[in-house]
Amino acid sequence: MLHQRKFLKSLIQQFEYLSESFLPVVSIEPLSKSLAPLKFQATYVQPHVKEQTAHLATHHFIFDGKKEPSIEKISTFPLTETGIRANSLSSSGLYRAVIRKKGEATILEIWGTNHLLQSLKISEFHGDLYTDAQFTSKALIWSKDEKKLLYIAEKKEEKTPNYFASNNPSENDYDKYLKKFLYEPDLGEGYDKKFSPIVCIYDMDTNQISRVSNIHKEIIPTYVSFANEEGSQIVFCGFRLGETKQGLKFAYNRESKIYYFQNLSLESLHPNSDNTKAKITSNDESQTGLTKLNDDHISVFPTPDQSLKRIIYFFSAYKNLHAMGLGMKLIDLNAGEERVILDIVRENSPEFSGVMGYHDMLGKTSWLSDSRHVVFNTEIRGAIGMYILNVETREMKRIDTPKYQSEEWRIKAVHQDLIFASISNLDGHGKFAIFEGFDKSEKSLNKALENAKWHYFDLDLEQKKTSAKEQDALKSLIKMGEIEEKIIEIDGVQSLYFSLKEFRNEDGELIPQSQRPLMVALHGGPHGAATGMFSTQKYYSLYRGYNLLYPNFSGSLGFGQDFVERLPGNIGELDAREVKAVVDYCTENRLADPEKLIVMGGSYGGYLGAVMISKYPELFKCAVLKNAVFNLPYTFETSDIPEWAYGEVFNQDINHEPTSEELKSLYQVSPICMNTDLKSSVLVMAGANDRRVPCGGSIQYYKMLKRKGVDVQLLYYPSDAHGLMGTPDSEVDQFIKTYWFIEEKLKQNMSPSSSD
Repeated sequence: MLHQRKFLKSLIQQFEYLSESFLPVVSIEPLSKSLAPLKFQATYVQPHVKEQTAHLATHHFIFDGKKEPSIEKISTFPLTETGIRANSLSSSGLYRAVIRKKGEATILEIWGTNHLLQSLKISEFHGDLYTDAQFTSKALIWSKDEKKLLYIAEKKEEKTPNYFASNNPSENDYDKYLKKFLYEPDLGEGYDKKFSPIVCIYDMDTNQISRVSNIHKEIIPTYVSFANEEGSQIVFCGFRLGETKQGLKFAYNRESKIYYFQNLSLESLHPNSDNTKAKITSNDESQTGLTKLNDDHISVFPTPDQSLKRIIYFFSAYKNLHAMGLGMKLIDLNAGEERVILDIVRENSPEFSGVMGYHDMLGKTSWLSDSRHVVFNTEIRGAIGMYILNVETREMKRIDTPKYQSEEWRIKAVHQDLIFASISNLDGHGKFAIFEGFDKSEKSLNKALENAKWHYFDLDLEQKKTSAKEQDALKSLIKMGEIEEKIIEIDGVQSLYFSLKEFRNEDGELIPQSQRPLMVALHGGPHGAATGMFSTQKYYSLYRGYNLLYPNFSGSLGFGQDFVERLPGNIGELDAREVKAVVDYCTENRLADPEKLIVMGGSYGGYLGAVMISKYPELFKCAVLKNAVFNLPYTFETSDIPEWAYGEVFNQDINHEPTSEELKSLYQVSPICMNTDLKSSVLVMAGANDRRVPCGGSIQYYKMLKRKGVDVQLLYYPSDAHGLMGTPDSEVDQFIKTYWFIEEKLKQNMSPSSSD
């Protein structure tokens, strides 16, 4: 019992120390037009686990590529601002727009360089803003003339009247009575009680807000941009979700088009205005003044150039899968032309395997100032790489320079051909870099990049104040030694393997790789990807002497479209064999102790983990499965993306009236009907608010295993959704319970040596 208490105390202490020691870069924003030097700010997330809060800490910097060091931090202390939902600097740097929560109200503030110029309580006009990467790369967009702001917000909710609140109800009240408690589908996972995004324009001269009223109610607007200097035209990506609104988050397979408004119809959103305009009900875009610019099934991330007349976007014709390889097209508004500038790539190539990834990455695609080159991110063989593409010659070159092959380099901003990027690897720290020296006068891309280079910055944090005894216990947590990365390839399937080159236990004994436990972490999707990005759990696992294995099994992104299409119709079979093969390779080559194997995964990764312990019951000592798909018929009927099951199991579009044979087939590939004579101990985690994989399946799986006498536990988080990141408290709990559970089942204390 004393050992357990000591271990629990150290887990809590170490989680606090780790979470407050490695700060991810959230955003980078230039603050001046001048490049010699350039002033900019970088914002980091600073968690405070005891207070259950996370601060946004901003530092100001000066960049001058001709000096050494080229990047210097100029703010003495981090600047913190509270309640900020969005902020944006105008192109000249004269104005800064801030949207801030103040109690129940949401305020738009327009700041000059010295003081507040004007403000408006925008919560009286509409609901909350849409600020996430699914909807926009930047929540507030300035017009080039700096007189208007463009953004997407939720339509203001009408208050439902009490039946007995008025002695003389109006005709409108009676209409509302009839609508009370009627079910209306929202936008699914991540968008609880969000139903109707609207495009809003704030006018600086009038200090008022209008909505673009001639967008059909079935079109969900995303990635909206101004299409002319004075802000009277817009371009956006419109999704059609249908009457039942299937989930939007992380789903590319929704029908989407690029739309162009040359003549906006604006409707005042002032609470006291008389809005008598007719509502748009026609499906005919021509009747709304809306021009559809393309005919691809999937059309996402429209990005206008500096002239606002050339637009690039990503496209695909695929309908069954939620993520896939994308191509890139260019629309020339002046010429009325459209052409492919980057094809969908089918083969797996180490140089470039196509455009792949999710919204937080692809949404940052940006033009350089010459309107000939674009810079974009993509998944590439267990990493996130960065490429520059000449849209006229179709020349392309990768420009990131990773220390580890598995690093993530993400675009944060582009300013006058300077590219700001965050860097994430298992070393941790808040690293970013600036790409400088691109010569836009050169016609050849290789020539234009000849003298370009990266400038790096690593935020070196002061150690948190602790007692001498605590400091002695924690110092090895940060100085844990050199991380070794291996790329293991078996039959065309690559896996990432990480370990410490040297690990000593608390007695100071050197433990070889062959005697260490192996965590096999399975990514979700299944069309996602495993990379070497930093996470507290990865870092802490290495610190405690675990080896880590991240298989990019068939279906993973970053290896070409053919690799993606290998998996649908074969889930739970092909991928399970591939994972088994790489685990066997690790044990046979003394990269892990075969008696200490752990499988972990969330969502589809949880599904595959459950399949693995059923198919290979002697292989894994224990399993940690988060919001996993345990029962496919149940998930099909209850998920916000019901077509997912059909796409992955049958490789076909959804049948909303499934046959008994189809339901049987869905059930037969479900872990709940597989071998339940499990030898592994199982920890299941479920979020009560999960819309993607509703938690009833996890509860059903837990009860079934319990009846069978399997060693199983269920953690149920009442405030969490699919990502299990609802509250800081639940994140801490998952971290602690994961290691408590694993080390109890391994019957081994993995405490490392506290000596240097």
